[in-house]
Amino acid sequence: MHDEQHVEKNFMSPLDNDAARALQKILSGDGTEWSGAERTAWTTFILSLFFRNPENVTIIKDHIRQVWEQAMSALEADYAARRLPIAPETFDGYEALINPAAAEIGASDFLMKTIANERVGRTIFDMHWTRHPLEHSKFPLLTSDRPIIMPWGLGDTRAYIALPVSPTVLFVAAHDPAFARSLAGLKQTELVEVLNMAVVCQARKFVWATDDSRLEFVRRHIGTVPDRTIITEAQKQESLAAARGEHAVELDHNRDATPPAP
Repeated sequence: MHDEQHVEKNFMSPLDNDAARALQKILSGDGTEWSGAERTAWTTFILSLFFRNPENVTIIKDHIRQVWEQAMSALEADYAARRLPIAPETFDGYEALINPAAAEIGASDFLMKTIANERVGRTIFDMHWTRHPLEHSKFPLLTSDRPIIMPWGLGDTRAYIALPVSPTVLFVAAHDPAFARSLAGLKQTELVEVLNMAVVCQARKFVWATDDSRLEFVRRHIGTVPDRTIITEAQKQESLAAARGEHAVELDHNRDATPPAP
């Protein structure tokens, strides 16, 4: 519980409050220019959606726990040589001083830093943002536990992020302003079906709708594409080696924070 409370108190609650105000701006059709604070809040919320699900949180927590265990084992092996003058004389004494939830808190801190990734966040912040009302579609927009539609990595000039924010409103961020105009020229029902397919195929456990009319569609397509890679195997092994003290490296887990969808 320590790590969950740590994240909730220090990051998620303020994030949700700020994001709720940004969401209301989108839903209301407020056409005034976004302030820097509003864009920052909505950017951070979008980034959180890549990681904010039980499966990815578990992956991150398990990895950080492994790093912690490797680091502690390495420290125990030659504690006497590494011990600072102010540290306890024995490793057991040192362990007694450590917060039992240190590994979990470390995982939550890592998650918060990943979500607040300055480089990726700046990219999204600088994209062209548009709101697309789709109330004339035959079907409503669906959302899921993997709601972000992003077929290309953010470094690609074609990259865009599409996020259903209500049954009839789509938020889009794109590098190319012409992308928004191309969406406006599509038939709404056909566009919604393409978006719904993407959202459902990448979902893992949950899809939300206004009613059960699309239940068979969801059953047929849910979870039919691979999940995004949050931490690559190479990154895992690199950080574990560093924890063991095998070599000094400058880690950048955030470099793959938002990989392109398969």
